[in-house]
Amino acid sequence: MLIGLSGNTEGWHSDFTSNLEDKLAHDLARLQIELKLLKDAYQRNDLITVHFALIQMKPTLLSTSSFFRDLFDDMDELIVSKRGELPKIPERYDIPESYNYITPKLY
Repeated sequence: MLIGLSGNTEGWHSDFTSNLEDKLAHDLARLQIELKLLKDAYQRNDLITVHFALIQMKPTLLSTSSFFRDLFDDMDELIVSKRGELPKIPERYDIPESYNYITPKLY
């Protein structure tokens, strides 16, 4: 959708030639495995494996963080580049009910 809005495929931070959903699913699945290892090792008081699990998690967390940062940067650049083409959002805009969108609550 981002490429459709921008009209080009150059200069993106995200790798839109790959399946982004698969990449995110892979990273999150790996993170779950690593978190389970960390939890199990902690419960057994196995501090060597706790240390190992923490080190194993770092690249996965960095990859996941970069995934979202790249998407954020791409959306930010798209909003700026299309500023004159996208309609202004009116004050007190409400998403039409037909979208069944529920506004997330803040913590």
